[in-house]
Amino acid sequence: MFSKTTRSLRIHLVILNLLVLAPLLISGLIIAAMYVASERQALVSQAQDVLRNVRFSVNKELQRYALSLDGLTKSARLDQGAFEELYKSAQILTETIPGSRISLEKAGGEPIFNTFRQFGSNLPSRTAPSLLAAEEAAIRTRQL
Repeated sequence: MFSKTTRSLRIHLVILNLLVLAPLLISGLIIAAMYVASERQALVSQAQDVLRNVRFSVNKELQRYALSLDGLTKSARLDQGAFEELYKSAQILTETIPGSRISLEKAGGEPIFNTFRQFGSNLPSRTAPSLLAAEEAAIRTRQL
């Protein structure tokens, strides 16, 4: 009879512990899940801000490069055929744009200069149809 009472008391204590601890565990899990979700949203928002800032910076750099190249295309030296002076300006520009090279070619693809080589050096002609088509489109629209 004593063991039956002890067992009954143990069962009651286990049930009591479950009734006390279960809501605490469940509420703790809910709070943890809400915290993780809010932190994740904050990180996503920060990542989007960083991406927006990087995109803005890259666009500004590209616009700066495009304006510089546009300045070369509208140079009076180009119209006058002063290609060596234009080469020097292009060389200065390539020093400000890491890893860049500027080449000038006639409409048919005959090269005039390339800042990768010395002015007046022998340069190969471009014969790839896709490059010639892109060059013709750039000449026609006067856009880089």
